[in-house]
Amino acid sequence: NSGNMAIQYAVEKGAKRIALLGFDQSIPAGKAHFHEDHPRRTAGGKRTNMSNAGGVKAWPRLMDKTARDLERRGVEVVNLSRQTALECFPRLTV
Repeated sequence: NSGNMAIQYAVEKGAKRIALLGFDQSIPAGKAHFHEDHPRRTAGGKRTNMSNAGGVKAWPRLMDKTARDLERRGVEVVNLSRQTALECFPRLTV
């Protein structure tokens, strides 16, 4: 996911301390992700190429793997998000 990729990019560029903000990754019941589903068709009826990211439910587990890797590499990450499904990083408030 783009959040995990952003963390990896920051580390590649030399970041040793990372603060996460807006890393919710929770999914309301009956939804594919935290926002409304992507439309299957445009207002004109044309089919879109947007999917509803079937792997969203796996993201917190994948982030657990990232957290372990970052810890081994000496990268400090704190999660400043108000609401989050992530339990792999220490939580602080802004």
